[in-house]
Amino acid sequence: MTPPYPGETRVITWNICGEAGSPRGTAGYCAFRNEPDRKAEQVAQLVTEHQANVVMLQEVCGYDEATPDTERRANWRKSHMALLKERLGAGWSFAHAPGNRESDLDSRCRGEALGGDLGVLLAVKGTFDGPVERVETVPADLSPRKLPMVCARITGLPDKFCSVHLIPGESAIAKRQSQAIAAHLQDDIPVGVVIGGDFNRNAASADLAPVTSKLDRCLNGDHTYQYWASTAAAPSRHWLDHLFTTRRADGPRFVACTVDQSRMDRTRNTGTEATDPPNGYSDHAPVIAYLRDAPVPGDMTGDGKPDLLAVDDLGKLRLYHGAGTGGVPGAHDIIGTGGWRNASVTHRGDWTGDGAEDVVARVGGDLRVYANRGDGSLAAPVTVAVGLPTDARVVSPGDVTRDGHPDTVLSYGDKLWLYAGVRGAVPAVAAPVLIGNSGWDVMTLTAPGDADRDGRPDLLARNTANGDLWLYRGATAEASTPAPSTATVTASSTVP
Repeated sequence: MTPPYPGETRVITWNICGEAGSPRGTAGYCAFRNEPDRKAEQVAQLVTEHQANVVMLQEVCGYDEATPDTERRANWRKSHMALLKERLGAGWSFAHAPGNRESDLDSRCRGEALGGDLGVLLAVKGTFDGPVERVETVPADLSPRKLPMVCARITGLPDKFCSVHLIPGESAIAKRQSQAIAAHLQDDIPVGVVIGGDFNRNAASADLAPVTSKLDRCLNGDHTYQYWASTAAAPSRHWLDHLFTTRRADGPRFVACTVDQSRMDRTRNTGTEATDPPNGYSDHAPVIAYLRDAPVPGDMTGDGKPDLLAVDDLGKLRLYHGAGTGGVPGAHDIIGTGGWRNASVTHRGDWTGDGAEDVVARVGGDLRVYANRGDGSLAAPVTVAVGLPTDARVVSPGDVTRDGHPDTVLSYGDKLWLYAGVRGAVPAVAAPVLIGNSGWDVMTLTAPGDADRDGRPDLLARNTANGDLWLYRGATAEASTPAPSTATVTASSTVP
């Protein structure tokens, strides 16, 4: 995994299901609840894999170092928080807010293997800027449950970060929790907040409206919770875990959002852990988001309005400034003075990490990336692929591989190819991957972005033989390295 771009924040949220519970084969089982070392190690591995600097955990055993209770302090070393501190090392700051269990309303983590209190945790690479906020979200008049939110700012970053856990079922309580969260953060939202956690319901739930109406969600189409009861023919799957951030008028801040289902137990709950071991570490999957001030798709000049590029009859590249109303004025800038005749040109995504949308073009047999200086003018090109057919057509749909970096798609030889962008000091692409076997010579392509709102970029293709317009939906499987089974776009519907 390549390091973050300047100004990029990488956040992990995960309900680690960390408190001792029922044995394998019985209701209420969750993998390795009595083995905090395993849980802490997986969180640490996730941090390393994504070079994350913010971690939000739920159902985690931790502690507040200001607690004077000597009996509890003696058990802290067995908590997930203490074990994670050891693994992440110096330079990290931790804050925990205790809640309580539904069964006995106790906050202490049970079992000889566990220490500390059950609650939510926020860990950040850096130092807290100001006091840690621990806010109880469950209204006392409705329930004795305790499900707090823990929030803090980080020195050098613009946002306030919060880890939350909402109650399952109990719609009236969950809605009041959402109202409490929104009320507490009302002054912070305009400045910037990032909230993650187990919300115990789909993001479209009316219970979450006080929060979701004010924030953008990190979009993904993958379920984050699975439980397969021993008597059930199929597992139960839900979309419960989310990340939200302040909505910005000049474009989304989430540039990648993935669900790591490899760390979620997807096995049937039968036998024992010795005879039928789980294949994950929680009944929830971690959600990982990359945030930065990404350019508005199509905006070359930095004014928040999509622009248009065109090659004229003299082989010059023109930039038409978008008016923000669906049209462009007749006046234009010349940003390429020659050599663009017969080139195929596209632009969607920041290939250099400087917050400006760059240009990708097939010129002759070369595939090139032209860095945008921020005002629409272009720097010298970087050649990222050679030997292409001179009639190859290129379109940039966005981040197909969901690694926070733009990709591009080319059609030539009646086939469709994915050239995945590779992060690094200079623009680069991975080896091409075949994603369309035949029938592409008659298609003209365009990139509408995420047309079906499932968190993945899509393609539009017009069949020049009969005039049909097709929507090709982004594949449902996630991948940090593209492969035909995960990167393939599949035809789903014609558009009248």
